[in-house]
Amino acid sequence: MALCQELLWMAEHLEASDGVLLLNSLEWSVLEVDLVVYTDASATGMGIWCPSFLRALYSPIVTPQPSCIFFFKAWAVVSALSFASSLNQFHHIIIFTDNSNTVNMFNTLHAKPDYNPLLITAMNILLDHNIQLCVLHIPGADNTIADTISHSKFDIVYSRFPTAALSTFTPIPLSNGSTAV
Repeated sequence: MALCQELLWMAEHLEASDGVLLLNSLEWSVLEVDLVVYTDASATGMGIWCPSFLRALYSPIVTPQPSCIFFFKAWAVVSALSFASSLNQFHHIIIFTDNSNTVNMFNTLHAKPDYNPLLITAMNILLDHNIQLCVLHIPGADNTIADTISHSKFDIVYSRFPTAALSTFTPIPLSNGSTAV
């Protein structure tokens, strides 16, 4: 059933598409970046840091499962993309994460079936808002603000960025593909 939903989702997007120039999507310089966002997840929460807006977003993880931290790190990237798309002004976005598996998943658009809803949701956002995304790796030691937010240590964020705005977010609901099945 899941595979049928995913294939129908792809067919629906291809049918509705005015065409995608893949080389254009692959070829853009870091100099063209409109927005940079940092993400992280811990056993207790997901954090998003948008330095250009001094904006910190936090979502608690209600059912922590240490074996699923990769899922939450990837979900933080999709939620950051959703946040960026809601601003309706950015075309080239870079999202940093300290998880190389997450980087690989988004840069190859290949994942185990349980992670496909993350990719489908991200692709829906990219296609609906004409956004180009690059997910890059940042060493954990350099991802301190997003890490601090994911651990709900907001006093540390405020000590470094006194005018930062902090809010909570609900992670974007994930799509399994087409609803036509």
